[in-house]
Amino acid sequence: MLRTSRRTVASWAAVSLMVAAATVAARPAAAATVAVRPPADTVAPVAVPPATATARATAAAASLVSGRPAQLHAGSGDAFLPRPALTSAGWQYVPYERTYRGLPVVGGDFVVVVDPAGEVSSTSVAQLAPIDNLDIRPKVTQAAAERTASAQLTAVSAIKGSRLVVDATGDAARLAWESVIAGRDRDGAREVTVEVDAVAGTVLRTKDDLIRDIGHAGLNGGVVNVADTLINCPIPGECPNQHTWILAYPSGGGLSCDAPAVHRTDPEPLEWGNGDPTNAETACVDAMFDVDTENAMLSHWLGRNGLDGQGANDGFAMFTDSSLVDNSYYVAGGFFNQPEVHIGHGTNGVWWASLDVVGHENGHGIDDHTPGGISGGGTAEFIADAFGVATEWYANERAPYDTPDYVLGDTAAMALPTDFKRFMYNPQLAFGNVNCYSASVPGLDPHAAAGVGDHWLYLAAEGSNPTDGQPASPTCNGATVAGAGIQRAMQILYHAMLMKNSASSYPNYRLWTLKAAHNLFPDDCATFRAVRGAWDAVSVPAQPGEPFEPLSCQPHVTVPFVIGLDPDTATATLAAAGLFASVRYVPTDVNQDAVVSTENPNWGVSIPVNSTVSLTVPLYTPPCGSPQIARTHRPNVITPC
Repeated sequence: MLRTSRRTVASWAAVSLMVAAATVAARPAAAATVAVRPPADTVAPVAVPPATATARATAAAASLVSGRPAQLHAGSGDAFLPRPALTSAGWQYVPYERTYRGLPVVGGDFVVVVDPAGEVSSTSVAQLAPIDNLDIRPKVTQAAAERTASAQLTAVSAIKGSRLVVDATGDAARLAWESVIAGRDRDGAREVTVEVDAVAGTVLRTKDDLIRDIGHAGLNGGVVNVADTLINCPIPGECPNQHTWILAYPSGGGLSCDAPAVHRTDPEPLEWGNGDPTNAETACVDAMFDVDTENAMLSHWLGRNGLDGQGANDGFAMFTDSSLVDNSYYVAGGFFNQPEVHIGHGTNGVWWASLDVVGHENGHGIDDHTPGGISGGGTAEFIADAFGVATEWYANERAPYDTPDYVLGDTAAMALPTDFKRFMYNPQLAFGNVNCYSASVPGLDPHAAAGVGDHWLYLAAEGSNPTDGQPASPTCNGATVAGAGIQRAMQILYHAMLMKNSASSYPNYRLWTLKAAHNLFPDDCATFRAVRGAWDAVSVPAQPGEPFEPLSCQPHVTVPFVIGLDPDTATATLAAAGLFASVRYVPTDVNQDAVVSTENPNWGVSIPVNSTVSLTVPLYTPPCGSPQIARTHRPNVITPC
């Protein structure tokens, strides 16, 4: 593979050839005129304070966006609003929202990825084409649009709000009314965001804001530390001194658990819960323990500061809801909503407040508070499952409590039937869930569609034949997959979520996770192959722009930094034995192969002993407005127009 080094000066290139043997000597041929020098940039990077790194990344992203490069599909009426940068493992992810002539653009979001050196690495853009000459005068009134939106539920309790937006989720942008409708359908409580075409009056999109799930209840055992705080009495006149107490952090931040049926009033309680899993207050004790554990996992494994990314005690209000039977759900935050988690109970009265279930519901909140919002294309439940399982593995509890595994809903106290559970190692064990990706998956019930991602996570973490006591996992292609461990798999998935935009799907998660593996572990062949092999094993196909596996994954010989014979070419003539010539190289941030002018012998042909290989490779100069790759030691500098 020919590879242009990310650490070269202008008109220098690094040329690599795949080798058949592990040890091969390479030397310049006598006829070749080459100059060789070591890489100039070999000094270990100096650590940059987090605040400085974030400011530098934000500035780098702003500089890119101000140039309105082609990959953003910027139209003349577009403006861009940056959101706070998210950071993990030294990488910075700067999300942007888009407006068109002052209106919010649904599907116009994007993320600018900045590497630890402060250089723009890539972008992740949801929008497919520029918005040009869209008339923003609606022909359908707001009231008419709200009537159409309300018809999506069998009973409406409230219209929480409406606004005019531009929908850019398809091939052509449309003016739309976006309304948030609360009410009920045949499955119970429901809240939806509905977009109605502001010209034709038809429904464009319906998105669930209430994310329902199954789970199980169970105590975490023993005495756990909890915090409480004072709030105003929810029903004036019914609380002594107008005071009532809930489990929450006194410093604020929104993270709390309230059991309305058993409100505690003055004096301040010193003990909470009674150890009975059918008691609503005990459920809140469990839930707060679960969240504390999940927050610790987010910090130690992923470098995230709390559920919403804004602080360890920041998060979502949780409620035990006696009306919820065999159900728990997350209410997505939005323009008209505050995010909430509602915890239900089973028919035997046991509350669903276990590590994996509460971790799952708050996982929806983490998804909601990363770029692009709640994941789409059938991936939302898989993302939440991943955080539920990761929380359980981080806690590492021992029997009789919730021991770490890859099954959600498996606690004996709940006695859930098989079809209510999630089996990550073999999702199809639960009725309707699928192991393998196909074109029909995005249209499935989201819990059934989660099987594809659940299966991928298991294979990426444990492999198809684990050696740690976890069960074997069948693969859709019959291949054997080696895992990289749950912590590393979650790190890669989380960085993929930080690249996420509103066009999320299983194919895009394949692309984002491979980029994340390449960024985080650039020389780790096993990790890259675990991620890619797991996607292959669940039948998610390769995507344009995927990074190739690291060069170190194959035996190779490298020609050290050869000066080209003219400013636009790099030519190397080598005496080599038993080599395979391969010059294909796709940079991770530009989806274009290097162009080979001369290749002798052709790609893939075994080179006889003592033969000579000559390659002439013009240094690729991208079109104006695109990141430069080959001709500069700063590979993400934008080519001027």
